[in-house]
Amino acid sequence: MYQTIEEFYMAVKGFPQTAKEDERLIKLIPNYFNVTTIRQQECWASTLAFCAACRGPHLMKKLLHIGGTGDQNDNAFYALRTAFLYRNAWILPYLIGEFGKNNIDRVDGDGQTILHQFITAIRKDHNEGKDPHIGNETVFEMLLREAKANPNSVGKTGRTALMRTIEYDLKWATDLLLQHGAKTFPCDPNGKSTLDYARDCGDADILKTVEWYHQKQMDDLVNTLTGVTVKNVPKIKF
Repeated sequence: MYQTIEEFYMAVKGFPQTAKEDERLIKLIPNYFNVTTIRQQECWASTLAFCAACRGPHLMKKLLHIGGTGDQNDNAFYALRTAFLYRNAWILPYLIGEFGKNNIDRVDGDGQTILHQFITAIRKDHNEGKDPHIGNETVFEMLLREAKANPNSVGKTGRTALMRTIEYDLKWATDLLLQHGAKTFPCDPNGKSTLDYARDCGDADILKTVEWYHQKQMDDLVNTLTGVTVKNVPKIKF
């Protein structure tokens, strides 16, 4: 029996890389869950992610059929979400490749996507006196670039990811969202625009950046509309 994930990890790392030992590992995992103090979903996701990185995707696929929530899609989602929230950058390439397409923008029972949950985690770091930039930027960029999370997704409060990073004074995260296509046009349910959030945040650099992208997006929209209404209209012969 293992009391912590760390103990389980150390034991698994010593298993020979053979099909027989893979089967042994699969039998051990349910017993591990019976004694862990960590919530079952997170425990399962962490174990699944670990096996993906240390023993290969073939074992990870087998593990989807047992334990956890009992649902393969749920298990895949929790594995992906846990890896992002725990900033496991070394595990993420495996999970993004296997599960990213169908799960990255999935909304959980609390009405949140992984992107919005990650922003909440960054804010928590900030509130606890930690530097929210350290250990987060690489994973945040992987979330947007490799996993292709929707930068314009709306959270349970009706705010976009961009509104939230602006409000939390996270300039580096705001920059990444804008670079990956976050729009400055949306308003929240109270009619407050993204520009309003930038004006109210008190950070001159954030305001300058958001205003620059807003103007660029406006110009691009005008150019697109102009191209549709003028340039692409077929000539009429008389």
